[in-house]
Amino acid sequence: IGISIGTIQPNQIVTITFQVTITNIPPNGVVTNVGSVNFTSQPNPNEPPITETEETPPVNTEIINSIINPAKTSDRNNVDIDDIITYTVTFQNLQTVQLTDIVFTDPIPTGTTFIPNSVTINGVPTSNLDPALGIPLGTLNPSQS
Repeated sequence: IGISIGTIQPNQIVTITFQVTITNIPPNGVVTNVGSVNFTSQPNPNEPPITETEETPPVNTEIINSIINPAKTSDRNNVDIDDIITYTVTFQNLQTVQLTDIVFTDPIPTGTTFIPNSVTINGVPTSNLDPALGIPLGTLNPSQS
């Protein structure tokens, strides 16, 4: 069983593409794919054909086992006393189902003070929310961020 290619002429390139769906996450978090090609050649017409097998080089694909894909950035790399840092946190639902009851919590770093009413959600200012106490985000639909 396999994919029959037929005869390949000298210097001819044959390209095969196929897709797979991840159904389980391997213990090491990496999907390794190695194929093989069986072929017959007759380099010397005075000798019988030779049947050989060669393996493709392995291709390793890391599975990002994230459901919500959190990311965080800061608007400053260097600060001084009394400077303000704005943190931006994004989430994206990478699943095919809705995620519900989402709460984001972020303890305020030592040496900083949270600025009340500085929280925005999707650009909309919100009041009375504190990341150290948890910010309810509700529901994310598939592919929504």
